[in-house]
Formats: sequence, C-alpha cells, structure tokens
Amino acid sequence: MPWRELADEALVWEFVRSLAPRPGLFLQSPAWSRFQQELGNVTKVLGWFDGAQLIGLSSLSWRRLPLGWGYWCCSKGPVWQTGVTPQAQAAALLQLYTALRAPKTLFVRLEPEFPPPAARRTIDGEPRATTVVDLSCSEAELFARMHEKTRYNIRLAERKGLTFRWGDLQEFAGFWSLLQETARRERFRTHNTAHYRTLLELFGAVPFSTPELACRLGLVEYQGELLAASLVVICNRQVTYLHGASSRTHHELMAPHLLHGAALRQLQAAGCVTYDLWGIQPPDGSLSAWAGFTRFKLGFGGESVESPGTFDYPLARLSYLLYGIIRRLRRGGM
Repeated sequence: MPWRELADEALVWEFVRSLAPRPGLFLQSPAWSRFQQELGNVTKVLGWFDGAQLIGLSSLSWRRLPLGWGYWCCSKGPVWQTGVTPQAQAAALLQLYTALRAPKTLFVRLEPEFPPPAARRTIDGEPRATTVVDLSCSEAELFARMHEKTRYNIRLAERKGLTFRWGDLQEFAGFWSLLQETARRERFRTHNTAHYRTLLELFGAVPFSTPELACRLGLVEYQGELLAASLVVICNRQVTYLHGASSRTHHELMAPHLLHGAALRQLQAAGCVTYDLWGIQPPDGSLSAWAGFTRFKLGFGGESVESPGTFDYPLARLSYLLYGIIRRLRRGGM
C-alpha cells in the first residue's frame, strides 16, 4: 500500500501519543513540523496504513542544497506501531524512496529503528546513542540510581546556595550569551539564534502537562549570576535535554549537576515519564571527544540506548557521489 500524505494533525498526534517512549519521538510530532515551517523549511508528513489503521509515520523536512537541489530528512524516523516487523518496515521504506523521488531531490535521509534497505551509512544527524532516565519511580529511587559522586555534587551545589528555576523567552538573552561562551570554549557550533528563540516563542509557555509539546530553559544561578542553562523539550511527557551551556566561573560549585538533578526532581513531580540526556559516546568507542560529558551524563543513572544511526538513500546516484566528495573535502579529508 502506498504512503499517504497526512493533513489531519489530530490523527498524527493520536498516533504519536500511542507509541511507547523512545528517544527523539518529538522530532516526528506535528509540533516539530510547525517549528520547521516557522524556520522557513518545507515539511511533509506521510503515513503507512494497514487497511484503515495508521501503523507508520514519516515526518520529513526539506533541506536545501546549492543549485536548486535538496533532500528530504526524516529525523529519528520513520516510527512504527509495536508489532510491525523489520521486514515489513524495509518493504515500506522501499516504497517511501519511490514516493519521494522527484527532480532535484538528491537523496532521502533516515534515522530508522532498523538499518534501512539499499541505504548508505552517513554522519549522524541526531545522536545515535543516548542515556534515558526513568522517572516512573519514587524520588528516593531516582536518586539512589545515580552514581554516588553525582548525588554528592548535586547536594554540594544545594548547600553552597545555588538555585534552579525554569525560564522562558524572557531569559533568552542570558541563555544565548552563555551558550556562545560555552561553544567558543568547547569548540562546537550552535544553531543560529532564531532556532532557539523560535522554539521558546512557540512552546515556551505551554504547560509541562501538555500531551503535545512544551519547551523550557533550565537555569542555575548563584548570587544572581547565571552559571548553567539548558533547553529542554517535553513531548507526550517525555523530556529531552536538547542544548546546554555552563560557565567556568565558580565551576567548583557543580552547577551542571544541579541543573539536571533539580530538573529531574521537578519533572518527575510534574508527571513526566522519561528524561533523555540526548547524546553519549557510542559503545564502539567512536566520538572520543564525547568521553568526558558521557561520564557526566551516565552519572544520573539512565539506561543507555543505541539506534542504527543516520542513513542516506541516493535518488540521483552520480550527483550524490559528487555531493559526498565535496562534503568530505569540506570536513577535511577523503
């Protein structure tokens, strides 16, 4: 059965809410499509049906390339109802490639549950491995699962007078400044300011209890100075720590530990079921630069989860080959 384009947002939300908790589910939600549209991106939502029942979802955004080319990106998807076999998913993906084939469409980029047929492994778009903290327990159990040193550092920060609170668009300037400082120090690239601001404009006032999507800034302060900040999204009671920043000032006060420790406590009390720390070093030992913050994140007692990663299915093979060569050159080697 061919993929159908879905215009009924309520149907898509019903499907997303029916799925078990999983990393990155928010990226397949109608709210994230709306966010992409606000950034100026074209989106498309396709559903795979068994009779009248929706059993698979592919929420895509169009990424522009030079000379009028582009590709469709399905971040952390497609997603499927429980019971859809890897073989059935593979057959559906072959039809997805056909459905998306069009002039100037270079390839389809996927991050599925199982390695997709006829696709090529590429650099991960979203984290392949992560650690997810289960919040469906008591607060005592939540903290008991943490590494002893992590618990100690959270309590140290509390004793030293650091405070945690949730912020919204009104605190954006402080968050952005601290994020830029962290990016320079740790040598990573950020999104542009519109990316973060638009998230907060759209979802920064939505209650945590929403069955759809909310966004907040987590802020840790000491004597009026911002020492650590995070940007989290909550979708279907699943929390994802998307972005974080910290100051080297008063680093001995362990502000990043309180940032997560206090957030976990409050989000658990608000009825959230998971807290995804969004990105750790994969088990194969690649991404060695991630080793330090991986140890930090694992200290919060989550379960490590790994997906197959990011794959491209070329629709224009010779042009895709040229694209790959140019991409490798820009990244510093063949």
